Amino acid sequence: MSTSGTETITPRAEAPVAGSSGVANGAGVPERPIIARVQVVLTALLHREEEGGYWAEVPALPGCLTCGETLEEVVSHVREAAELCLAALHDREVAAPR
Repeated sequence: MSTSGTETITPRAEAPVAGSSGVANGAGVPERPIIARVQVVLTALLHREEEGGYWAEVPALPGCLTCGETLEEVVSHVREAAELCLAALHDREVAAPR
């Protein structure tokens, strides 16, 4: 890991399915997608409520909103909200007919 907080990821190909060569063509292109785990940095905007507490939004994820009584609480909640929004987007993409 570098000192800048980024991480080097080494992609790996999925194991071939039984009875499959694991190769779609003679060019060595895998039948299955390559899986890579990456760390994503998102910006959250934190807003103070007039009545007390805070609410937060993640502009890169429309509809990703949350709230909390303290800054620490809203930061914790916005992380969870972003993870849930990304998971929902992933599930929608996986379920979408191609």
